[in-house]
Amino acid sequence: MGAFIISEGIVLIASVIIAAGFSAVVLNQMGIFHSALSSTSATERDITLTKVKIIYASNSSSTQVNMWVKNIGSTPIKGLDKVDVFFGTIDDVERIPYNAGSSPTWVYSSPVTVWQIKDTLQMNLTSSFALQKDTAYTIRISAPNGVSDEYIFSIS
Repeated sequence: MGAFIISEGIVLIASVIIAAGFSAVVLNQMGIFHSALSSTSATERDITLTKVKIIYASNSSSTQVNMWVKNIGSTPIKGLDKVDVFFGTIDDVERIPYNAGSSPTWVYSSPVTVWQIKDTLQMNLTSSFALQKDTAYTIRISAPNGVSDEYIFSIS
């Protein structure tokens, strides 16, 4: 009878130790899962609320293009030096570096750090080649989170 009680006590203590260890592992994994899910949700929310629209683009000289781009999303856009601009003919587009010192390059017409909701920015692009009449050119602007818009224009 005494040996039976001791055996039950040992089994009970072992069960409590195993349950505590299992609980610690599960709670730790739930915390990691929650953190990853929250991070993904914030990123998806940012992408969903961001939207840019190229309103107009035209050349101001044989190598200069002015474009006006509006933030029509529901969130301000930060990290404007991370905006990507692609420009070229329809079948030959290249990434244009921001504020590169030599052409090709693009800059904002006035200094900005945060692109507020409903604000329109003027961007000035200097091409490495002379623009030709009756040729279609495309501009693609991509926000730092990958949301983009494209505009096609030609010089007449």
